[in-house]
Amino acid sequence: MSKIRAKIIGNQIWTVENLTKDQYFLITGIKVPVKNKNWLSYSKIKCYKYNSIHESNKDGFLFNLYSAETLNNNGINNNTWRIPSYADLDVLFKNIDGKSSTNYYYKEVAINLRGNYGWPLNGTNKIGFNAMPNPTLNEKLELSESEISRWWIYNQKNKDFDGFGIYTEDIIGFSGTNNQMALAIRLVMDLTNPRVDDKIYYV
Repeated sequence: MSKIRAKIIGNQIWTVENLTKDQYFLITGIKVPVKNKNWLSYSKIKCYKYNSIHESNKDGFLFNLYSAETLNNNGINNNTWRIPSYADLDVLFKNIDGKSSTNYYYKEVAINLRGNYGWPLNGTNKIGFNAMPNPTLNEKLELSESEISRWWIYNQKNKDFDGFGIYTEDIIGFSGTNNQMALAIRLVMDLTNPRVDDKIYYV
């Protein structure tokens, strides 16, 4: 069982890589079925395994909306890991350049969040977040490989989940999603001192 790789950024702790199904189980105690012949009819937590050329052919996982909802509720109730919100992204952005906000699309944010390999034009991975391009499972349940680092984000205003992406064109983007989509998962947690957690590996 792999630990959660994370880094302290400002007053928060962020995962520095996309979540795996084993790490999901480590946090929630819920086993996530990988896509199989019964996957389409299964309406609960599930994930899709993919192999990405952008991550040196590393196996990755995309999670459905139900998975994101469960993790978000887990964090709200227990003050532990949660799906990042727009407010959490503000913290992340401001720790990069001191001024960026989710109200704006700053080029320097995208460049500094992108990993330093795997992109057509690599980023700096300035704060250890290591955003890598990953595919998405679209509303037609088709896997679309793309040069975007994209994962679930919680929209407090709408009380709903959106897609968030770092694009190869050096921009930050937000997009609505639907119940059929599957995206990668990054997590955030508020920093408390002292914090001892044998499930976290700090980088």
